[in-house]
Amino acid sequence: MPRAAKEIDKDDPEYQAKRAKNNAAIKRTREKAKAKAGQIEMKVENLKTDNKRMEDQINVLDREMEFLKDIYNAHTQTTTQGPSGPHNTHVQESGNDIESLDKWLTQI
Repeated sequence: MPRAAKEIDKDDPEYQAKRAKNNAAIKRTREKAKAKAGQIEMKVENLKTDNKRMEDQINVLDREMEFLKDIYNAHTQTTTQGPSGPHNTHVQESGNDIESLDKWLTQI
């Protein structure tokens, strides 16, 4: 059943006190939401900065890995195809096999 419209006296001190209390609550809620949005924005910026730093680190490590692969490949070619035959029996021809590289690195 619909409620009957109540006549509101805007000059009533009780009404004005309720409105003031409500307005203060709304203001606090909006300030809290604005502060939270600011914190989230700051967190997003920090995460973007961290992400960029990690992407740069990945690129450096990728370049370093390529460099080490090149050294490994050059080493395996010289030791397995040297003029007087193989010089190092622990190095096997395996291309870019990381496991073999790891074994080789632990032996030197």
